[in-house]
Amino acid sequence: MVFTECGISAIIHKSTRNSSALFKSLKNLQHRGREAFGVSYLNNYGKLVVKKKKGIVTDMDSLNNISSQFWLGHVRYSTTGNKEGSDVNKFMESCQPIFSASSILNQYCIAHNGNIPSYIWENLKTLYETFQPDINTYQSDTLLLCDFIEYLAKEDYIKNQYADISLSQTLIWKNVLITLMDVIPGACCLVIQTEDGFWAMRDRYGIRPLVMNENDNGILIASESVAFDDNTGVIKNIEAGQILYIANESACIEFQYKYCNTETKHCVFEYLYFLRHNTTVNNLNVASFRMRVGDSLKDQIADSFPDLVKKWKEEETVVCGVPTSGIVFGEGFAESMDLSYNQVLNKRDDYPWRTFILESNDKRIQACEKKYVIKPEDIKNKILILVDDSIVRGNTLTYLIKYIRLVAQPKEIHIISGSPPIKHPCRYGVDFPDIEELFANRVDIKDMPKQLNVESITYFDVENLLKLESNVCHACFTGDYIF
Repeated sequence: MVFTECGISAIIHKSTRNSSALFKSLKNLQHRGREAFGVSYLNNYGKLVVKKKKGIVTDMDSLNNISSQFWLGHVRYSTTGNKEGSDVNKFMESCQPIFSASSILNQYCIAHNGNIPSYIWENLKTLYETFQPDINTYQSDTLLLCDFIEYLAKEDYIKNQYADISLSQTLIWKNVLITLMDVIPGACCLVIQTEDGFWAMRDRYGIRPLVMNENDNGILIASESVAFDDNTGVIKNIEAGQILYIANESACIEFQYKYCNTETKHCVFEYLYFLRHNTTVNNLNVASFRMRVGDSLKDQIADSFPDLVKKWKEEETVVCGVPTSGIVFGEGFAESMDLSYNQVLNKRDDYPWRTFILESNDKRIQACEKKYVIKPEDIKNKILILVDDSIVRGNTLTYLIKYIRLVAQPKEIHIISGSPPIKHPCRYGVDFPDIEELFANRVDIKDMPKQLNVESITYFDVENLLKLESNVCHACFTGDYIF
């Protein structure tokens, strides 16, 4: 089964919008997924139309002249399993939005960001004796989720014996999603487009981000606030455990439900890596958070390695963040440490990919060779402090250090990671599933400088991280899973 860390965008508007509005939103979420993208919309006949395409977001010729009030889009980044394989049809089948139609729910399209662990599905097979799918045959957990939704809808229809199914579909959807909230703890954000409206749901822990912009023109929903082209309204979170229904007719919220749970556990790796720096989600600005991490790293290193700090201050030292996610960490650290910051390392303009979300180690290493350009004159014979957002497999960093030493000949290289050591697989949809692949498990921390050919390497302490934000999932560092 393939699980995904993805991006969702939806437009519920009081007047028609051209497809370009949704494409612009999806392009702003491109960092969340580059394998494929999809679009659904309600046409002039009141029917849902779905279009999907492999690769990065580009305008579709078939949608150039299409306008609609109601759009749903998705960018895909699969995190485990077969990312494409030889069967292109199966690959595209699991790309979203996924279209479904049934005698009870009629047409709907579903876009999902997150990951429902396999053991949750096994538990559901125990809870529901007549729901017994072979989960290993599914290309994605979203396809399995669609089948479970259909199952729950039929059960609800039989139980309540609705006299007029066409008038009762909104009630059935409400009951189905409340049941989902009860029996699936996470991790999933869902946006479901029906012929009559949109349902938005965020799991009870709020692991993955989902935000909303409500303005005079209607409602926009997305994984990140950077997706919103129109920021004239009020931007707020769809809260953990919240279900919303927005009717097409009014383009307003017609129903709200909130799961009774006071505990939230947002994914900390979203803040450290995935989210764009100019995103605000869960009432937290990402750039501000990363600056605070840099500041806290200063205190941590000053307390643990005062001689090293003394050396940095006495000699010519340059701090540089590894682009793009590491830049704000580096700026925060340099400012707090009162050291010179210089962006001596840059990404090439013609290479926008994030190596973390490429599908194999070989491709990640090849990407590093094409990705960076350096200013050797600014660091030759100087101490270079490289600040990165995290170290996952170590492949990017291994090549990068070789490249810097060859091209720029710095006196020393020191590595600082904005995240603690990643030692455990993620159950909730981030791409470090195999524990043996993780750099912190392959190499002891004391041996890492020799392994990477650097003078020192420092990770942000998990205790200091939790002082900055305590209501986060940190299982990838500690193994303390939420469920």
